[in-house]
Amino acid sequence: RVNIDPPMASSAYAVTGALQADTYFNFSVTNKTPSTFDVWVTYINVTDSSTRYAARGFNFACYDEEPAEIIVGSGTVANTNIYGTSKAWGSMNGNGSLIEGMNVTTSRISTGLYQINFNAPMPDSLYAITTGDSSGFGLAIVSKTVSGFQIAAVSGGSRANTGVNFAVHNNEPAEVALTAFGDVINVNSGLSAWGFINNGALQNGLNISTNVSNPLVGVYDLTFINPMPDSHYSVVATAGLEVSVNATNCSVAIKTPSGFRVVINKVDDGANVNQSFQFQVAGTNSLPPRGGTG
Repeated sequence: RVNIDPPMASSAYAVTGALQADTYFNFSVTNKTPSTFDVWVTYINVTDSSTRYAARGFNFACYDEEPAEIIVGSGTVANTNIYGTSKAWGSMNGNGSLIEGMNVTTSRISTGLYQINFNAPMPDSLYAITTGDSSGFGLAIVSKTVSGFQIAAVSGGSRANTGVNFAVHNNEPAEVALTAFGDVINVNSGLSAWGFINNGALQNGLNISTNVSNPLVGVYDLTFINPMPDSHYSVVATAGLEVSVNATNCSVAIKTPSGFRVVINKVDDGANVNQSFQFQVAGTNSLPPRGGTG
């Protein structure tokens, strides 16, 4: 159980995560309240195909619709800090090539094993990584250093190549420059969109239309209110466990400038299942924090 201090304004926030373990385990989120949420780490027992639970380390990030408070000083330009922005993100192909990203280079070491290096190193290795894939495979973080990290992908018990999306966060603030009128001059490390979907409906989010389509079991189509400039953005998604007691994979199947598709399936038999899920989108058109004048 994760305790949130101070609590969220409501339970309609988004949580995305990734395991700090080998890739035979699955990360899911359930039982969200304003002050807590539960993380389940599960795996499929190869002997009897039952779902088992395990103690493993994990990374996570939370988002809600509350704006970041920015306190400005005097003069023509004021600088201030905001927290919660991503320090790196990326979307890469199954061959390890980077489609688009920020502060990273990527490569494939071997089948299903990918190396991500930071252009500007982190101050320490205590950062959080959230991930999402394009094929319904299991993903996990297998190593982290100040210079970069490795992601492994598994399908059917063996490592396999897949497209991967990721985002990196730590507790270092991002400096934002403002004019004397409260206008943001530049900030490019936030999110372009995020959301929490439950019972096929948008519960909370940013830049996501409430018109969520569920054309097939376990398939959800989401639309941006403000389209992206292209399809080279990063999406990470995490499924809940409210419907299925089995471990589930949450993958991004289609990306266009106007929206994307999320597919949720059970790990044990691959069958699609309708389930709650949470996601975050990072891109070069990240939205600035809300602000006014004064």
